[in-house]
Amino acid sequence: MKKKSILTVFLLCAHILWPQDDQQLVLKPDNPAAGSEFFLEGLLPGVDPLSLDALEPLTDGLVRYEGCDIQPLDHGAGSKIVFRFLALAPGSSEISLLSVRQAKRLYGFNTITVQISGQRAEKMQRYGYWSFPLRVYERQSFYLAAMNPDGQAVPVPGLALEGAVIQPSGQKEHSYSISAYKSGSLFLPEVHLADEQGSFSVDKATVMVLPVGNALAAGGPWELSLHVQNDAFAGSLVSWELEAKGPEEPGLALPPDLLLLDPDGLEVELIKNSYGDINTSEHFSKIGIRGAFVAGKAGKWQFVPKSYEWLDPNTGDKKQAAAKKHVLLVLEKETELWTPPAFIVEEAKKAAKRLDKKQAVLQAVKKGDLANLYEKKLVNKREVLDQAMVILASESGLPLKAEAYGILLRTEKLALFYPGLKKAIRLLDEAFGNQRPADLFLFWWLFFAVILLLPAFLFFKKGAKAVLLTSVAAGICVLLLLILVSGKTLRFQKRFVSLGGQRFSVPSVQAADIGPAAPGLSGKVIENAGSWLWLEADNGALFWMQKENVMYY
Repeated sequence: MKKKSILTVFLLCAHILWPQDDQQLVLKPDNPAAGSEFFLEGLLPGVDPLSLDALEPLTDGLVRYEGCDIQPLDHGAGSKIVFRFLALAPGSSEISLLSVRQAKRLYGFNTITVQISGQRAEKMQRYGYWSFPLRVYERQSFYLAAMNPDGQAVPVPGLALEGAVIQPSGQKEHSYSISAYKSGSLFLPEVHLADEQGSFSVDKATVMVLPVGNALAAGGPWELSLHVQNDAFAGSLVSWELEAKGPEEPGLALPPDLLLLDPDGLEVELIKNSYGDINTSEHFSKIGIRGAFVAGKAGKWQFVPKSYEWLDPNTGDKKQAAAKKHVLLVLEKETELWTPPAFIVEEAKKAAKRLDKKQAVLQAVKKGDLANLYEKKLVNKREVLDQAMVILASESGLPLKAEAYGILLRTEKLALFYPGLKKAIRLLDEAFGNQRPADLFLFWWLFFAVILLLPAFLFFKKGAKAVLLTSVAAGICVLLLLILVSGKTLRFQKRFVSLGGQRFSVPSVQAADIGPAAPGLSGKVIENAGSWLWLEADNGALFWMQKENVMYY
């Protein structure tokens, strides 16, 4: 056993000292000066650079070995071997045992003698190098940096690479995030830079870019998620969002895709808007598509996400991220949820007679007309209220009835002047399923305050009983005023009535909605943001709605 080990070591040494392949080396520059760097470059066509390891050569002391760079060839398959040296003193120096190893095979280069000049140039030539991975994949993001002779990254002004997208990296100083969009060779240029020690050069290099085939991304892992509302009504707008979540540097990853099948199993053409976002604090990125469509018929609509295929650059294996399909139940168009109370029907008959008698021309037959008449005062309030009452007792749809309900709520503070209005509103609250808090109006608070203070002026000096009565009245008045000032009167805050439409978690029609808002739903307006309103329903639900689907009161 011992003899066999000795023989193995002997053969290995012989293999290094007398290489089987007579590979030639090129000296750069031709006449290196003492104190400067020089290189020995050799080529190995057809040899994968990732499979090679460099062995330290033997020098006679006039030079110092600085390391070896193994790069792919600029054109074609193969490797470029660059041995780096520092010339220590003038004279002749012999360098031998220059070789690289591939598994159990050695590639040896010829021994070379280098003549070191004793004359130094006025400005000694310095050399840096590119820091990059030898092999990457299409769409994969990788870091690139130009390093000075001391191994520190320095900026490269105006850096551009053909066949790749480049941008400054937010993770490493003076580094760049590179994503190649086609396979082949990515050529790094020769650049001339400077640092605190002076100028230096970085030689050109090549990055191998491997194809990913039909994979949508390289680098991961990636996860896929689908967001769709739970239910909708036929004819309503349905929003959806499909999102792939992956590494912080997504490279040129493509967005995911999905199919939409209608209740008959036919594919529906969708308008898809892509988006992307990087979360630097939590180190992940999002790439997705979103959109909205009108569900034209009732039934089961199926969202079928396509598998998101990505390539693992560590293993070269293709992997898939998947999301479950979503079945959206679309109901028939919303039917009437209530029959007008008998009192509303009787009040509508009286209103219709008044309208006929005055021959008022009111064409409020679609959503928005009643509010327009009320706000612009095209007719008097009595006529608008009468028209609203007629609509509430008619066969009109819920959105129009909700608007008529909103008109009555707008006039609620003047219910004293419109007999039956307060009772009608109470019945409508029940019919629409609202439990609105009691409205306390500023006008009536002030009226009661004045009534309670009258004894203070009439009986203030007419005995102890009068003073006591006045004090109690004044105390009650002060209490009422405190309630008023504390904001208990709802007229200090805008309220709303839903006319129907979708609710959203964010103010965007491209975001996934959270279901329809029933016509007639009431609540408070919390925030006004352009064409959107942030609302709180009386049942405590919070959501965004578009202004066109809401009526103030």
